[in-house]
Amino acid sequence: MDDRTILFVTCVSREELYARCVSHIESLKVPEGYKIELFPIRGTKSIFEGYNKAVTHPAKYKVYLHQDCFIFYPDFISSFVSLFERNKEYAMLGFYGQNSLYHFIKDDAVGQLLCVGPHGGCHHIQCREEPGEITPIKVLDGYILITQYDLTWRSDILDGFHFYDYSQALEFYKLGYKVGVINQAGMSPWTMHYIDHVMCVIEYERCRKIFESHYLDFIKREMGVE
Repeated sequence: MDDRTILFVTCVSREELYARCVSHIESLKVPEGYKIELFPIRGTKSIFEGYNKAVTHPAKYKVYLHQDCFIFYPDFISSFVSLFERNKEYAMLGFYGQNSLYHFIKDDAVGQLLCVGPHGGCHHIQCREEPGEITPIKVLDGYILITQYDLTWRSDILDGFHFYDYSQALEFYKLGYKVGVINQAGMSPWTMHYIDHVMCVIEYERCRKIFESHYLDFIKREMGVE
């Protein structure tokens, strides 16, 4: 285990977006004694398959992020490393999450999410943030996920590019770990999600049905989540 390497893992299908993503990563402050590595994954059939290629990398800290996720906060690395060092019970952190799985309920959601479209439109989703540095949550938005423990992504039961974030959160939950949202209260959002594509509803529904067939009973029985 290499606890001084930060691995940035990204499935790449559009090189121009990934180049922007990398430019932001390379602008981050790297704490003394640490180094960053890029782990681009090209030509993968699913995000589960792609992310699993990084699981065996010795880096303790892995940042799984979309190619259209841009990190703005200069102290991003030192901040999340410090959070993990103080909170060993948290396996995975993000910047936006909620306790209900399918329905956006503002009172239930936690965190900040800055979304920008191709024509300059900006939508700043700002939900409640609890006192403290991390808010425990059931599921996280997968545009960026940060881990300090390795766990295989469930490519054996799921494929495609949906529900990987929910699945991974639930798998950590089964092992007794927590997932949480980093508190950004009083600060500008640390990251931006650039969205210029339209989701395929048919593919989403296909993935949702597979996800539910494997997790719905557990969710209702163990977590009390609807």
